[in-house]
Amino acid sequence: MRAHHPLRRIGATLLLLASAACSSVESPSTPAGGDAAAAADRAAAVFFDDTRPKAERLAAARQLDYGDDERFADLLAVGTDRSLDDDLRWAALRRHRFDGRYVNAVLAILEDPSDGGEQLNADLIQDLGRRSLRIPPEFTQKIVATLRSLLDDPRLPVRVAAYNVLVANHDTVAVGRLTDSVRADPTALPIPAVNAVRLLYLDGSVFHLEVLRPFLDHPQAEVRAEAAQALAIDPDSQPRIVELATDPETEPVVRLLALPALAREDAGFEEYGLRLVANGQEDPAVRRAAMKAYVARMNYSPVDPKTQIRFAETVERVSIEQGPPAGDGALLRREAKELLVYLRKAFPAIEAHYGPR
Repeated sequence: MRAHHPLRRIGATLLLLASAACSSVESPSTPAGGDAAAAADRAAAVFFDDTRPKAERLAAARQLDYGDDERFADLLAVGTDRSLDDDLRWAALRRHRFDGRYVNAVLAILEDPSDGGEQLNADLIQDLGRRSLRIPPEFTQKIVATLRSLLDDPRLPVRVAAYNVLVANHDTVAVGRLTDSVRADPTALPIPAVNAVRLLYLDGSVFHLEVLRPFLDHPQAEVRAEAAQALAIDPDSQPRIVELATDPETEPVVRLLALPALAREDAGFEEYGLRLVANGQEDPAVRRAAMKAYVARMNYSPVDPKTQIRFAETVERVSIEQGPPAGDGALLRREAKELLVYLRKAFPAIEAHYGPR
């Protein structure tokens, strides 16, 4: 039985998800030496000057340092000012330190549907998710309650952001709402199907196999791709995923996500993956994906030395194929050449096979 702790298990996965869902926070640019503080003060003077054009103020925000209590108070004043443009409010709030004042201000905005547009609200939700390791324990319950209330928000970006943060942190209420909606009507989900499948994968595919299986036949290729990645762990789904991954008629987006997942989960990948790498008629991008997935399997799973040598010989043949000097094929050949050097260093059976050169 899983023990779920809302907003405590963020890790690298949620950081990647949050960065994909909204713009990443830019690091303040700091000139060298003693000019840094002066540059930051000049930037603050511009940013907090409401007579300056918006573009100048936003550019200056990227140069702000993190200042003192007075600076944070000024940032909070801008961030909570409803009369200001949302972009300026977001620029201020994203640079405020993560403390009780910040949490209270953000929750007040999120709890008032009339305060800020949908993008500001979505950005603030994702910001809570990114910074959740630093949330004071006394705020956790209130944050979770606020985000749960936004699972029904009429604005799609806000709903998506709330599900992103809660499901990626294994919140049982959000996960339950999402799986129930799939069972009830997979064509009427609270968030786009591609987001739903990705989030159930992040929560742990093994807990949602029955719910995820139908998405392998979804009309949208992006959804099938996410489902293939999520269900590679499922023995009942693997034959269908292998079929998708090895069929040249399958959309590349599906194949490129399916191959690394199959390499992790399916021992049969050692044969069909090798055939994909060797097939000069295949899409070079698919061959590259199969080649990278193959060496990843060799790095983390036991692979018979004879199979290792077969792979190295295949990579060598790829590296000397003929073709145009630019494009995907050229990239494939270059990466194959670099990979062969690595294989000889990393795998004794391969080095012994080739001998000193």
